[in-house]
Amino acid sequence: TTLDLETFVDSNKEHRILCACFYDGTETNNFYISDFSCPEELIMALFETMMQPKYHKYTFYIHNGSSFDLIFSLKKLCNLTTRNVKITPIYKDGKFLNLKIQFNYNDNKTYTLNIKDSLLLLPLPLAKLAKSFGFEDKGLFPYSFPNIDNLDYVGKVPSYKYFDQNKVTKDMYKEYKKSYKVWNLKNEILNYCELDCILLYNIINKFNDLI
Repeated sequence: TTLDLETFVDSNKEHRILCACFYDGTETNNFYISDFSCPEELIMALFETMMQPKYHKYTFYIHNGSSFDLIFSLKKLCNLTTRNVKITPIYKDGKFLNLKIQFNYNDNKTYTLNIKDSLLLLPLPLAKLAKSFGFEDKGLFPYSFPNIDNLDYVGKVPSYKYFDQNKVTKDMYKEYKKSYKVWNLKNEILNYCELDCILLYNIINKFNDLI
């Protein structure tokens, strides 16, 4: 199972969560910030959905989670007192090798899931991993576009300046722009996040087959 969080940078140059998604090989579950009253609610909803008996003993892989994505989750996760949550981290050099989460459910049984950083297993950016394993690129997204005031934006494709110009050429942007009559931020970032999860899932499966 794979997990991903997307963020944006606010006016104080701090990262704020934009959306989250996880994929279990069959279906995706996604969460968008404007559907919740605050980031804490989104994180709570994410982990409440993950902490189900059907995911007992599952491992959730998150790419670069130990140094980035999981930072947004740990404090919030500890507040889930109704589930009697117990977190057991294994870490080295300040990075999580594994995050073991034990929790109760309505049947009062104890269940376990693990979160691991796939970047420590496959130390390349996701886009390069996709190319190495023969999968399609993860696509484009204007990372610099989202901000606290436009989370429900629907309109024209954002300007080229909002894309990573070290990776996205003007020709690539022109082709991307042709694909849209109307561009919806929520739909695009959730789709992008889901594709990241599915791509990472396929990469890990292929890696397991190879070894």
